[in-house]
Amino acid sequence: MTSDLDPKYDRSGVYRIYPTVGRGFNVYCDMTTDGGRWTVSDGLAHHNNNKFTTPNQDNDNHMSIHCATSGKRLGAGWWFNSFDSACFTLSYANNKEGLTAESLIQWEVWGGSRFPLKYAAMMIRRV
Repeated sequence: MTSDLDPKYDRSGVYRIYPTVGRGFNVYCDMTTDGGRWTVSDGLAHHNNNKFTTPNQDNDNHMSIHCATSGKRLGAGWWFNSFDSACFTLSYANNKEGLTAESLIQWEVWGGSRFPLKYAAMMIRRV
């Protein structure tokens, strides 16, 4: 895990992490920004160049479904393509409300939509 690395000794670069039981996978770890220990695993590439879609403005690329309001979604705005591979504006319900998959805050490349995230942060800075 990225938290096992020490910014004092470990440099930014590609490391193999094991967030769940299995073979693990390679991710880029930023060890300098704001104290380091950032996992950087670009799951937003699918959303590049898409307009922001809201419940009242359908800008996604899906022909028959309005992605911000489909299923049990609670009206999430996002940069949907024809579906989402990551969406941070959905609910964290820990499945207590019977919500699953596409209705929960998710990051597909991290663990699939069946493992909801408790929170997510998007950071931006000038490069």
